[in-house]
Amino acid sequence: MRFDLDGAFVDEFTTTGVANGLGHFWDSIGRFYISVYGNGGTGTVQRFAADGALLDIFIDSSILQGPTDLWQDDNGDVLVQDWTTGAVLRFDSTGAFLSTYISGLSNPEGHAFLPNGDLLMGDWGEDAVHRLGASGNSLGYFTSGNGLTDPNCVRVREVPLTGVSEFAGGVAALRVAPNVGAGPFEVLLEEPLASDARMVVLDATGCMVERVPLAGPANGSSRVRWHPDDGLAPGSYHIVLHHGAMRWHARITLVE
Repeated sequence: MRFDLDGAFVDEFTTTGVANGLGHFWDSIGRFYISVYGNGGTGTVQRFAADGALLDIFIDSSILQGPTDLWQDDNGDVLVQDWTTGAVLRFDSTGAFLSTYISGLSNPEGHAFLPNGDLLMGDWGEDAVHRLGASGNSLGYFTSGNGLTDPNCVRVREVPLTGVSEFAGGVAALRVAPNVGAGPFEVLLEEPLASDARMVVLDATGCMVERVPLAGPANGSSRVRWHPDDGLAPGSYHIVLHHGAMRWHARITLVE
């Protein structure tokens, strides 16, 4: 079903039945894929055109039983969680089965990726979220218990600071030159950047206004040049560099 941004019904995106439809994604050329759980033993993945016309049964139930969430990796392969078999299966871009990517789960449902590339996966049957490496290897529970019951979705989101007062323990001063100007600003960390380092710019209220691309280390140091977006108004901003277990912080004043 399709709704507008106010929640009002627009139309049926497709009139083809998707019994107990769950996870979905769009590919790079605008085709829509949806896992159809069915009764947990007859599940399929259906593929639709951008106008909602059914193109095909992309994956049938000869191997897949109870699909829940699914996604496409950088190689174009499609990964599908099978709630019934406790596995994640890999298929190529034509829907042909390649391999079992992950096994030994109970009832996988929902996934998300951490900034370092680790995979988080909900497990309805274990009341837990698994953490897995790039090859599908288990890294143990990300969380279990703590009131978590039957998880069926996982999301990782960046939570901006709500004000300067939240800069406390675990935050170190970051060198920025100049700290008053129109930019660009040179950001210097006296050690090579960690592989999962990321840098954001917050306004005075703690809302993120820019995500800054990071370059590799040079001559034993790590330098990042930030060119403020033309749309940023003059005022006070905070540069926050997440580096390993630390957060590095500097305050700058942007002038015209």
